[in-house]
Amino acid sequence: LINIVFDTSDSMDEKEKIKITTDVVLALLKDAYQRRDRVSLVTYSGRSAELVLPFTSSVESAKRYLEKVPFGGTTPMVSGILTGVETILQELKREPSAVPIMILVTDGTANVPLNRGGSIERELLQVCKGFNDYRINMLVVDISRNGSDLAQKLADVACGKYYHPVLLSKETLYSAIKGERDDLTDIASSASNIR
Repeated sequence: LINIVFDTSDSMDEKEKIKITTDVVLALLKDAYQRRDRVSLVTYSGRSAELVLPFTSSVESAKRYLEKVPFGGTTPMVSGILTGVETILQELKREPSAVPIMILVTDGTANVPLNRGGSIERELLQVCKGFNDYRINMLVVDISRNGSDLAQKLADVACGKYYHPVLLSKETLYSAIKGERDDLTDIASSASNIR
C-alpha cells in the first residue's frame, strides 16, 4: 500500500513540482497493476487534508482525480499526515498482510496546527512517533531547495527514510519511491518465507 501525502499549499504552487508528482503517481500506478500494489493520494492545504484518491490500482481513475487537485492556501502538514495514517489503517483492516508505505512529499513548511494555538512541531513529532506502533514505513521526500531540518527530523522520529534530491525530476522521485517499495516488500516476503 503506497500512500502519497502531498503538500498542495501556496509554497508548492509551481507547475513543475505539480507535474512531476502527478507523473510519478501515474507511473507508480502503471507498476501497481503488475505488482498488485495499490496507491492512494492525500493532499493538504488551507485548514485541512483531503483524501483525493482512495487506494486503487486504476490509472484512469487516478488521472481523473489528479486533474482536479487545487493548489493554494496555508500548510496543515499535521492534518495531511494524520489523514494518510487513517487512510492506511482503514485499508490494513481489509488487507492485514499488506506492506504500508507513506510517502510524504514536502518542502518542509508547516504553518497550521491541528489544535488552535498548538505547537506545530510538537504535534508533527507526536504523530510521527506513532509510526512504529502502526508499523507504517515512511519515506520523506524533501523537495525544498536547500533541505529542511523539519523534514529530516520527521523521518528520524518515524524511523523512516529521508530523501532530498539535488534536482527534483520525475526520475529521481520515482526511483526513490520505487527503491523504498522494493526494499520493504523484499523484507516482507523474506519474513513470510521464514514463517
